[in-house]
Amino acid sequence: RLARARWTRIVPPVVDTVLLVSGVALMIKTHILPFTEQGTWLTEKLFGVIIYIVLGFIALDYRRARSQQARLVAFPLALVVLYIIIKLATTKIPLLG
Repeated sequence: RLARARWTRIVPPVVDTVLLVSGVALMIKTHILPFTEQGTWLTEKLFGVIIYIVLGFIALDYRRARSQQARLVAFPLALVVLYIIIKLATTKIPLLG
């Protein structure tokens, strides 16, 4: 019942939009651009946010006929990606570079 409540369909896209807008605001404020040598960590963070949004959509989307197993795998993966995003934001040390 709670999963079908109106607010549970409205809040996640609002949170995702705030995450993406804050990333763009960070780029504008710091003048650090993704896909540059200086912005490697920011590039990874933005890709992490996109991956987090997709995994969250898979984990929490009750309207589509997704398997329970796919949702159970997507949820912990989304949490791992969220941890990586936070780690990148605090340390500014790229994981892949």
